[in-house]
Amino acid sequence: MAVPALKEGWRLYYWPAIGGRGLYVRVMFALAGVSYDDRLQSLCPKSGEDMTAWWKNVRKGVDAVRAAELGGQFPHFAMPIVTHTASGLCMNQTPAIMIHLAELFDLRPVDPSDNARALQILMQCVDLLAEAEQAYHPTSRNASYASQKEAAAKTVAEFVDQRLDKHLSALEADLAWCGARRPGEWTFFEKPTFADAACATLMRGYETSMAEHYESHAKRHYPKLCAHRATFEQHPPVRAFYDSWTGLVDDNSFMG
Repeated sequence: MAVPALKEGWRLYYWPAIGGRGLYVRVMFALAGVSYDDRLQSLCPKSGEDMTAWWKNVRKGVDAVRAAELGGQFPHFAMPIVTHTASGLCMNQTPAIMIHLAELFDLRPVDPSDNARALQILMQCVDLLAEAEQAYHPTSRNASYASQKEAAAKTVAEFVDQRLDKHLSALEADLAWCGARRPGEWTFFEKPTFADAACATLMRGYETSMAEHYESHAKRHYPKLCAHRATFEQHPPVRAFYDSWTGLVDDNSFMG
């Protein structure tokens, strides 16, 4: 059972105004009904600001905030990072954060076997994201997709041609199995779980990066994934989150 006191004192550290892996964490907070301090949003680009210059400068600002506020905490690597004041928690790794929030706020299947299946779905999404990130950032993982778009044209085409359908077919089959076993809106539970959040957010990133391909390919070949995403994004707390989600930088990569 979720503990009310745990719904306070959360902080999220992620690139300002960008969806990416941080979006998965934000969606989990929305599902849990948890407010949080998005610590780096003050570094969002101003209207009309040159994005190339902004991206170079924002890294310095992010590093300064992390050094000032996260020094001495449990060791962590790349963002997203979440902290919780009362428990002293400091952690990164998107799937680990999602699982931890799911355990705290009843967003995971009760049955252990179903929870294992939900974990499989989450990790399938993680595998796809890792391959997509490599394809969209062939020159440097530390630079924006926009800065290496020309070099990425070949690797993105190869990813779409050779790898994307393998992952999506697996996820489509997962949803088909769940639907046949337990008809309803969600994968394993009477309400959304972290598996639903992972699938739907993944499909949102797919459409953001390749709108025409999503329209012509995904809706034809992966109707369950597309329908599931539409249902998930109409779930009241998720819809409220996306209605309020402003300042998003359109980097046009699968991560966004």
